[in-house]
Amino acid sequence: CVKDLDEPVKILLVLFAKVDEKVDFYFNTLQERFKWANPNKQMEFEIANSDMDKFTEQVKSNDIIYIHGGETALLFEKIRSFRSFDLFDNKVVVGSSAGAYWLSKYYYTQSEDEIKNGQGVLKIKCFCHYDNTMMDKLGKLIAYKENLDMIILKEFEYKVIRQ
Repeated sequence: CVKDLDEPVKILLVLFAKVDEKVDFYFNTLQERFKWANPNKQMEFEIANSDMDKFTEQVKSNDIIYIHGGETALLFEKIRSFRSFDLFDNKVVVGSSAGAYWLSKYYYTQSEDEIKNGQGVLKIKCFCHYDNTMMDKLGKLIAYKENLDMIILKEFEYKVIRQ
């Protein structure tokens, strides 16, 4: 996700889906992973502030918005009031698990075994952590409400969507 960006690449790590005592651990771990995957790229990291006014300013000033997974309900609760999706224009926005669910219009959650509404930033349906034993759940998501592009992600897979 840093490939075509000018240096230094500014990356906002959104860890709202993590309980507070785990945030520092994930902030450090994600920085290490980005640096390992991109050893020749200069990057600057910032941790997202849960104050939505400050968060909005952070979104404006970063190149990449990385919304990490974890507890989906916690993420949705903390980011509920953010509606400035136009600020994502010309940014790289990454959603990992709960982050992908938040970006989606609809998603299937295994932990609650149900289909839920995301924020609809992307007009897609999303199924993360998929394996072949979940075909019936996938069928329910495909048939749910309107016909939208389906993003199906097995463990460690990703999908690039250009808008």
